Amino acid sequence: MKTNLELQKDVQNELKWESILIDSEIQITADEGDVTLTGTVDSLLKKMAVVDAVKQIAGVKSVINKVDVKSGKLADITKSTFGNEENILSNTEDRIKVSGA
Repeated sequence: MKTNLELQKDVQNELKWESILIDSEIQITADEGDVTLTGTVDSLLKKMAVVDAVKQIAGVKSVINKVDVKSGKLADITKSTFGNEENILSNTEDRIKVSGA
């Protein structure tokens, strides 16, 4: 099992390779496989990309995403068009339902 420091470094290294996240400010803490992400990004897409990248790392049991989307032109347009993040994610989950065969 990886130590908390090893897991934190693995997450940092993974996020360095994500070109969409170059200008993002993400802080990472790890506690026995539970990774907490804090900081800011400038779009909901980047917020989701952070979680997707971290989930792929060996040793990660869960991801606690406390990343905020900072206000900006794109964030404002997204919110005015689709509502807040919770509405967007809720609507997405409602539409992505797998029916049994």
